[in-house]
Amino acid sequence: MVRCLKSVHAISACPQNDSLATLLARLEGILGPVPEWMLHRGRYAHRFYTRSGMLYERASGNQRYELLLPKRTTLRHRYDRAHRVGRSWGRGRGC
Repeated sequence: MVRCLKSVHAISACPQNDSLATLLARLEGILGPVPEWMLHRGRYAHRFYTRSGMLYERASGNQRYELLLPKRTTLRHRYDRAHRVGRSWGRGRGC
């Protein structure tokens, strides 16, 4: 997974996100679900994942929780899309 994340950074295709939970959703969409062992051993996994492995975040402005369903995509698709619209997600953002 770390090697894939380095590849994302290397081609300047880091996605823009509103929160850490949406970043995780985008990464899951590209890389697939986070392995169960990572969720069980992750120090902060409980802040983003339910016990059953569903990704969630607190809705802004209220106390409700929203499940985030990652949209399946590929790194190639994200990269091509970023360059087609003339912007690079990684530049100047410390991504």
